[in-house]
Amino acid sequence: MRIPAGEYDLPERQVRLALEADLELAAERSIYVITGNNGLGKTSFLERVVIPALRREAMPYLYLGQDAGLQLYTIRASLAVQGLGLGRLSEADLLRVWLKQSPEARVLLLDEFDKYEPDPATLVAESRDFITTYIMITHGDPQAARALAGDWPAHHLRFHLVEWAGGVKRVRVEREAPWL
Repeated sequence: MRIPAGEYDLPERQVRLALEADLELAAERSIYVITGNNGLGKTSFLERVVIPALRREAMPYLYLGQDAGLQLYTIRASLAVQGLGLGRLSEADLLRVWLKQSPEARVLLLDEFDKYEPDPATLVAESRDFITTYIMITHGDPQAARALAGDWPAHHLRFHLVEWAGGVKRVRVEREAPWL
């Protein structure tokens, strides 16, 4: 899936992203780690740029947002409607069931994955048989996400504030060389 170079306005965040080169995402067996300070549009980039591109390409995906609490209630209700009597599963077990019920998904988006229970290594281990691309946002050490990649190529997208003028943040998205 290709996201073309250019500027992307995210008015709800008063952010204008500058993507200086085309971005190829959802390549086979890859992990993409997105880092940058708060308020630079990382989540909005996922929701307003990446997810619409996945939909255009009809690429099945799963998205676990940074505030997973409400999402977990929705997942529990959705699985119950499917006839799965889940009782009082822990968050970790609920996420495992959710992943196993979604084998058609090829991309897993994890926003601030380092906040989740279970730890992200469990989510990756539970989904590695069918997920071909992980896209993760972190405020922590990007090397933690890199470690999840195992022998898969891992790529680092860094969001940098370039200018803040007229109430709009201009943010440059840099793709660093892949970690091998």
